[in-house]
Amino acid sequence: MQTNQKNIILIGFMGVGKTTVGKELARYLGMTFVDLDQAIESEAQQTIVDIFRDEGESGFRLREQKLFLELSEQRGTIISLGGGAFLQEEIQRSSLLTSLVIFLDIDFSIWSERLPLLIKDRPLLQKKSKKEIKELYELRRETYLHAHYTINTERLTPPQTAEKIAKTIQYADA
Repeated sequence: MQTNQKNIILIGFMGVGKTTVGKELARYLGMTFVDLDQAIESEAQQTIVDIFRDEGESGFRLREQKLFLELSEQRGTIISLGGGAFLQEEIQRSSLLTSLVIFLDIDFSIWSERLPLLIKDRPLLQKKSKKEIKELYELRRETYLHAHYTINTERLTPPQTAEKIAKTIQYADA
């Protein structure tokens, strides 16, 4: 398998750095990068917060699934998924069958330091206690562990994470 023939899907909890790492990885591997949430906003001409407000989470998830399935038909693309996208059965199944799925993992205690920077733009974090957010984190993490590879990003910069991903998938191809 050559990585330029398969897509690379980055998954993980919201705010772990999937977009930043995805851009670095795309530069490193010479691939195209798409952030699914940004693509949804562009297509809808609304922010995620506004889509949640107007259509609810179910409306957002329908948009997310439709656009992901369209994007996944491309090859040689790095796609960063929103934190909840991989929980959708169709997205998960398609990702695992057709792409390399990389879980960017981080300990909750380190992630929680980022919470004040994230809460404004993340509808699912709003009006939740830290305990409720940790439960969401742990629930989602169980699903993320189905990825082909897990990369712990706690002590890595985005360029270091991108390099580690590239080496991991190149090693797997050997």
